[in-house]
Amino acid sequence: MEMSTVNIILGIVFIFFLFLIKELAKSKSKNKYRKKRIPKFSNDYFNDKNLLETQNERIKSLLNTDLKSVSLMNKEEFLIFQSLEKLLNERFVKQKYRLFTQVGLGGFIKTKKSERICSEDERKAFFSINQLRADFLIIDRFGKPVLVIEYQGTGHRLNNSTDRDTRKRYACNKVGIELIEILGKEDQSYLNKVILFLDNHQNKLR
Repeated sequence: MEMSTVNIILGIVFIFFLFLIKELAKSKSKNKYRKKRIPKFSNDYFNDKNLLETQNERIKSLLNTDLKSVSLMNKEEFLIFQSLEKLLNERFVKQKYRLFTQVGLGGFIKTKKSERICSEDERKAFFSINQLRADFLIIDRFGKPVLVIEYQGTGHRLNNSTDRDTRKRYACNKVGIELIEILGKEDQSYLNKVILFLDNHQNKLR
């Protein structure tokens, strides 16, 4: 009986020992799993040089920078804006055209393929126009862009203006958007060009 009792006790101890080993193994596995996730929330994650443009960094830069508001258009551009606005409200009010200014080309011209699957050349082509701005953009009643108007006046003849204008012209031509240029404040023929184009655009829709 004594030997049997000893064997039972040893068996219980052995089973308990196995149970402890199993629990320790689980604990190590969980700790290892947690350690893999720690960098996601650590300070090192946010300080990584590849992640300088995180929301926290942007907000920090914004708060530490002196900003000011500026006029969206210069005086010459604003006069053109008023003339175009008056034209649309008086002659094309039924057609419900809308006028916008300083619109980024990347907002209304895209690559046919999505950014995820487009080629490197297609991505470069988009980036080459993404930050360019149309001085004036007219859209139709459905929100589709139909006409870009560029003013070549004060402040527009910078070092790389020819390059920018060429990229705008090519991009608009590729997607079938008309582009009219106003060659300085003395050029008053642009209103007639806009009228002619919008009349033709309406005729095509009929």
